[in-house]
Amino acid sequence: IELNPIEITPVVYDKMYDGCDYVVNDYYSLASGNFLASGDEITTSFKYTNKATNEVVSTPINVGSYLVEFADDLDIINNSNSTKINYNISKNSSVINITKRAITVETVSKSMIYNGNALTAYDETDFKIADSSENPLVEGHYLEVGQSELPTITNVGTLTNKYIIKVLDSEGNDVTSNYDINYLYGELSVTPLDVYVNVLSDKVEYNGEE
Repeated sequence: IELNPIEITPVVYDKMYDGCDYVVNDYYSLASGNFLASGDEITTSFKYTNKATNEVVSTPINVGSYLVEFADDLDIINNSNSTKINYNISKNSSVINITKRAITVETVSKSMIYNGNALTAYDETDFKIADSSENPLVEGHYLEVGQSELPTITNVGTLTNKYIIKVLDSEGNDVTSNYDINYLYGELSVTPLDVYVNVLSDKVEYNGEE
């Protein structure tokens, strides 16, 4: 009896970053013309390798391309018995791509009348995901200022309220690299202080003397 030749390939899909483990819905596909004997079923797990770093990960989460290979535990089972010995198995690999999540962040505009104090706007309420954002943040993620030197204006004028934002997950880990961030910057403006001067006058009757 000749071995049954089969060629199998992991079934994968690309996705946008969502902070979740990658889940393979269909384990494999058989090449055209291949078949399993009645009652036989392939069981397997997968090996995921980050193509950029060669790091093997338990499951892809972060942005990148990952090589997907059948793990060594691949077996063919029928009624809890292995029938793998009856097959000549050719295993292919696949590649999955997790792409960046596009978001738009908006910083506020603020203005004040000149008073000699500095005007800033980078508290937690001064930046947000814009209403026009392509996508929301992943659930549990939040925004935080990502630089120490921030826009400040004291004298009369206008300044773009521009600074870098980073994204943290629910455990405080920096996951900014998984996002493609676009910005809508507001403006900080200081307007002149109106000053009123009263000029005192005095009235005398001319007497020919200075």
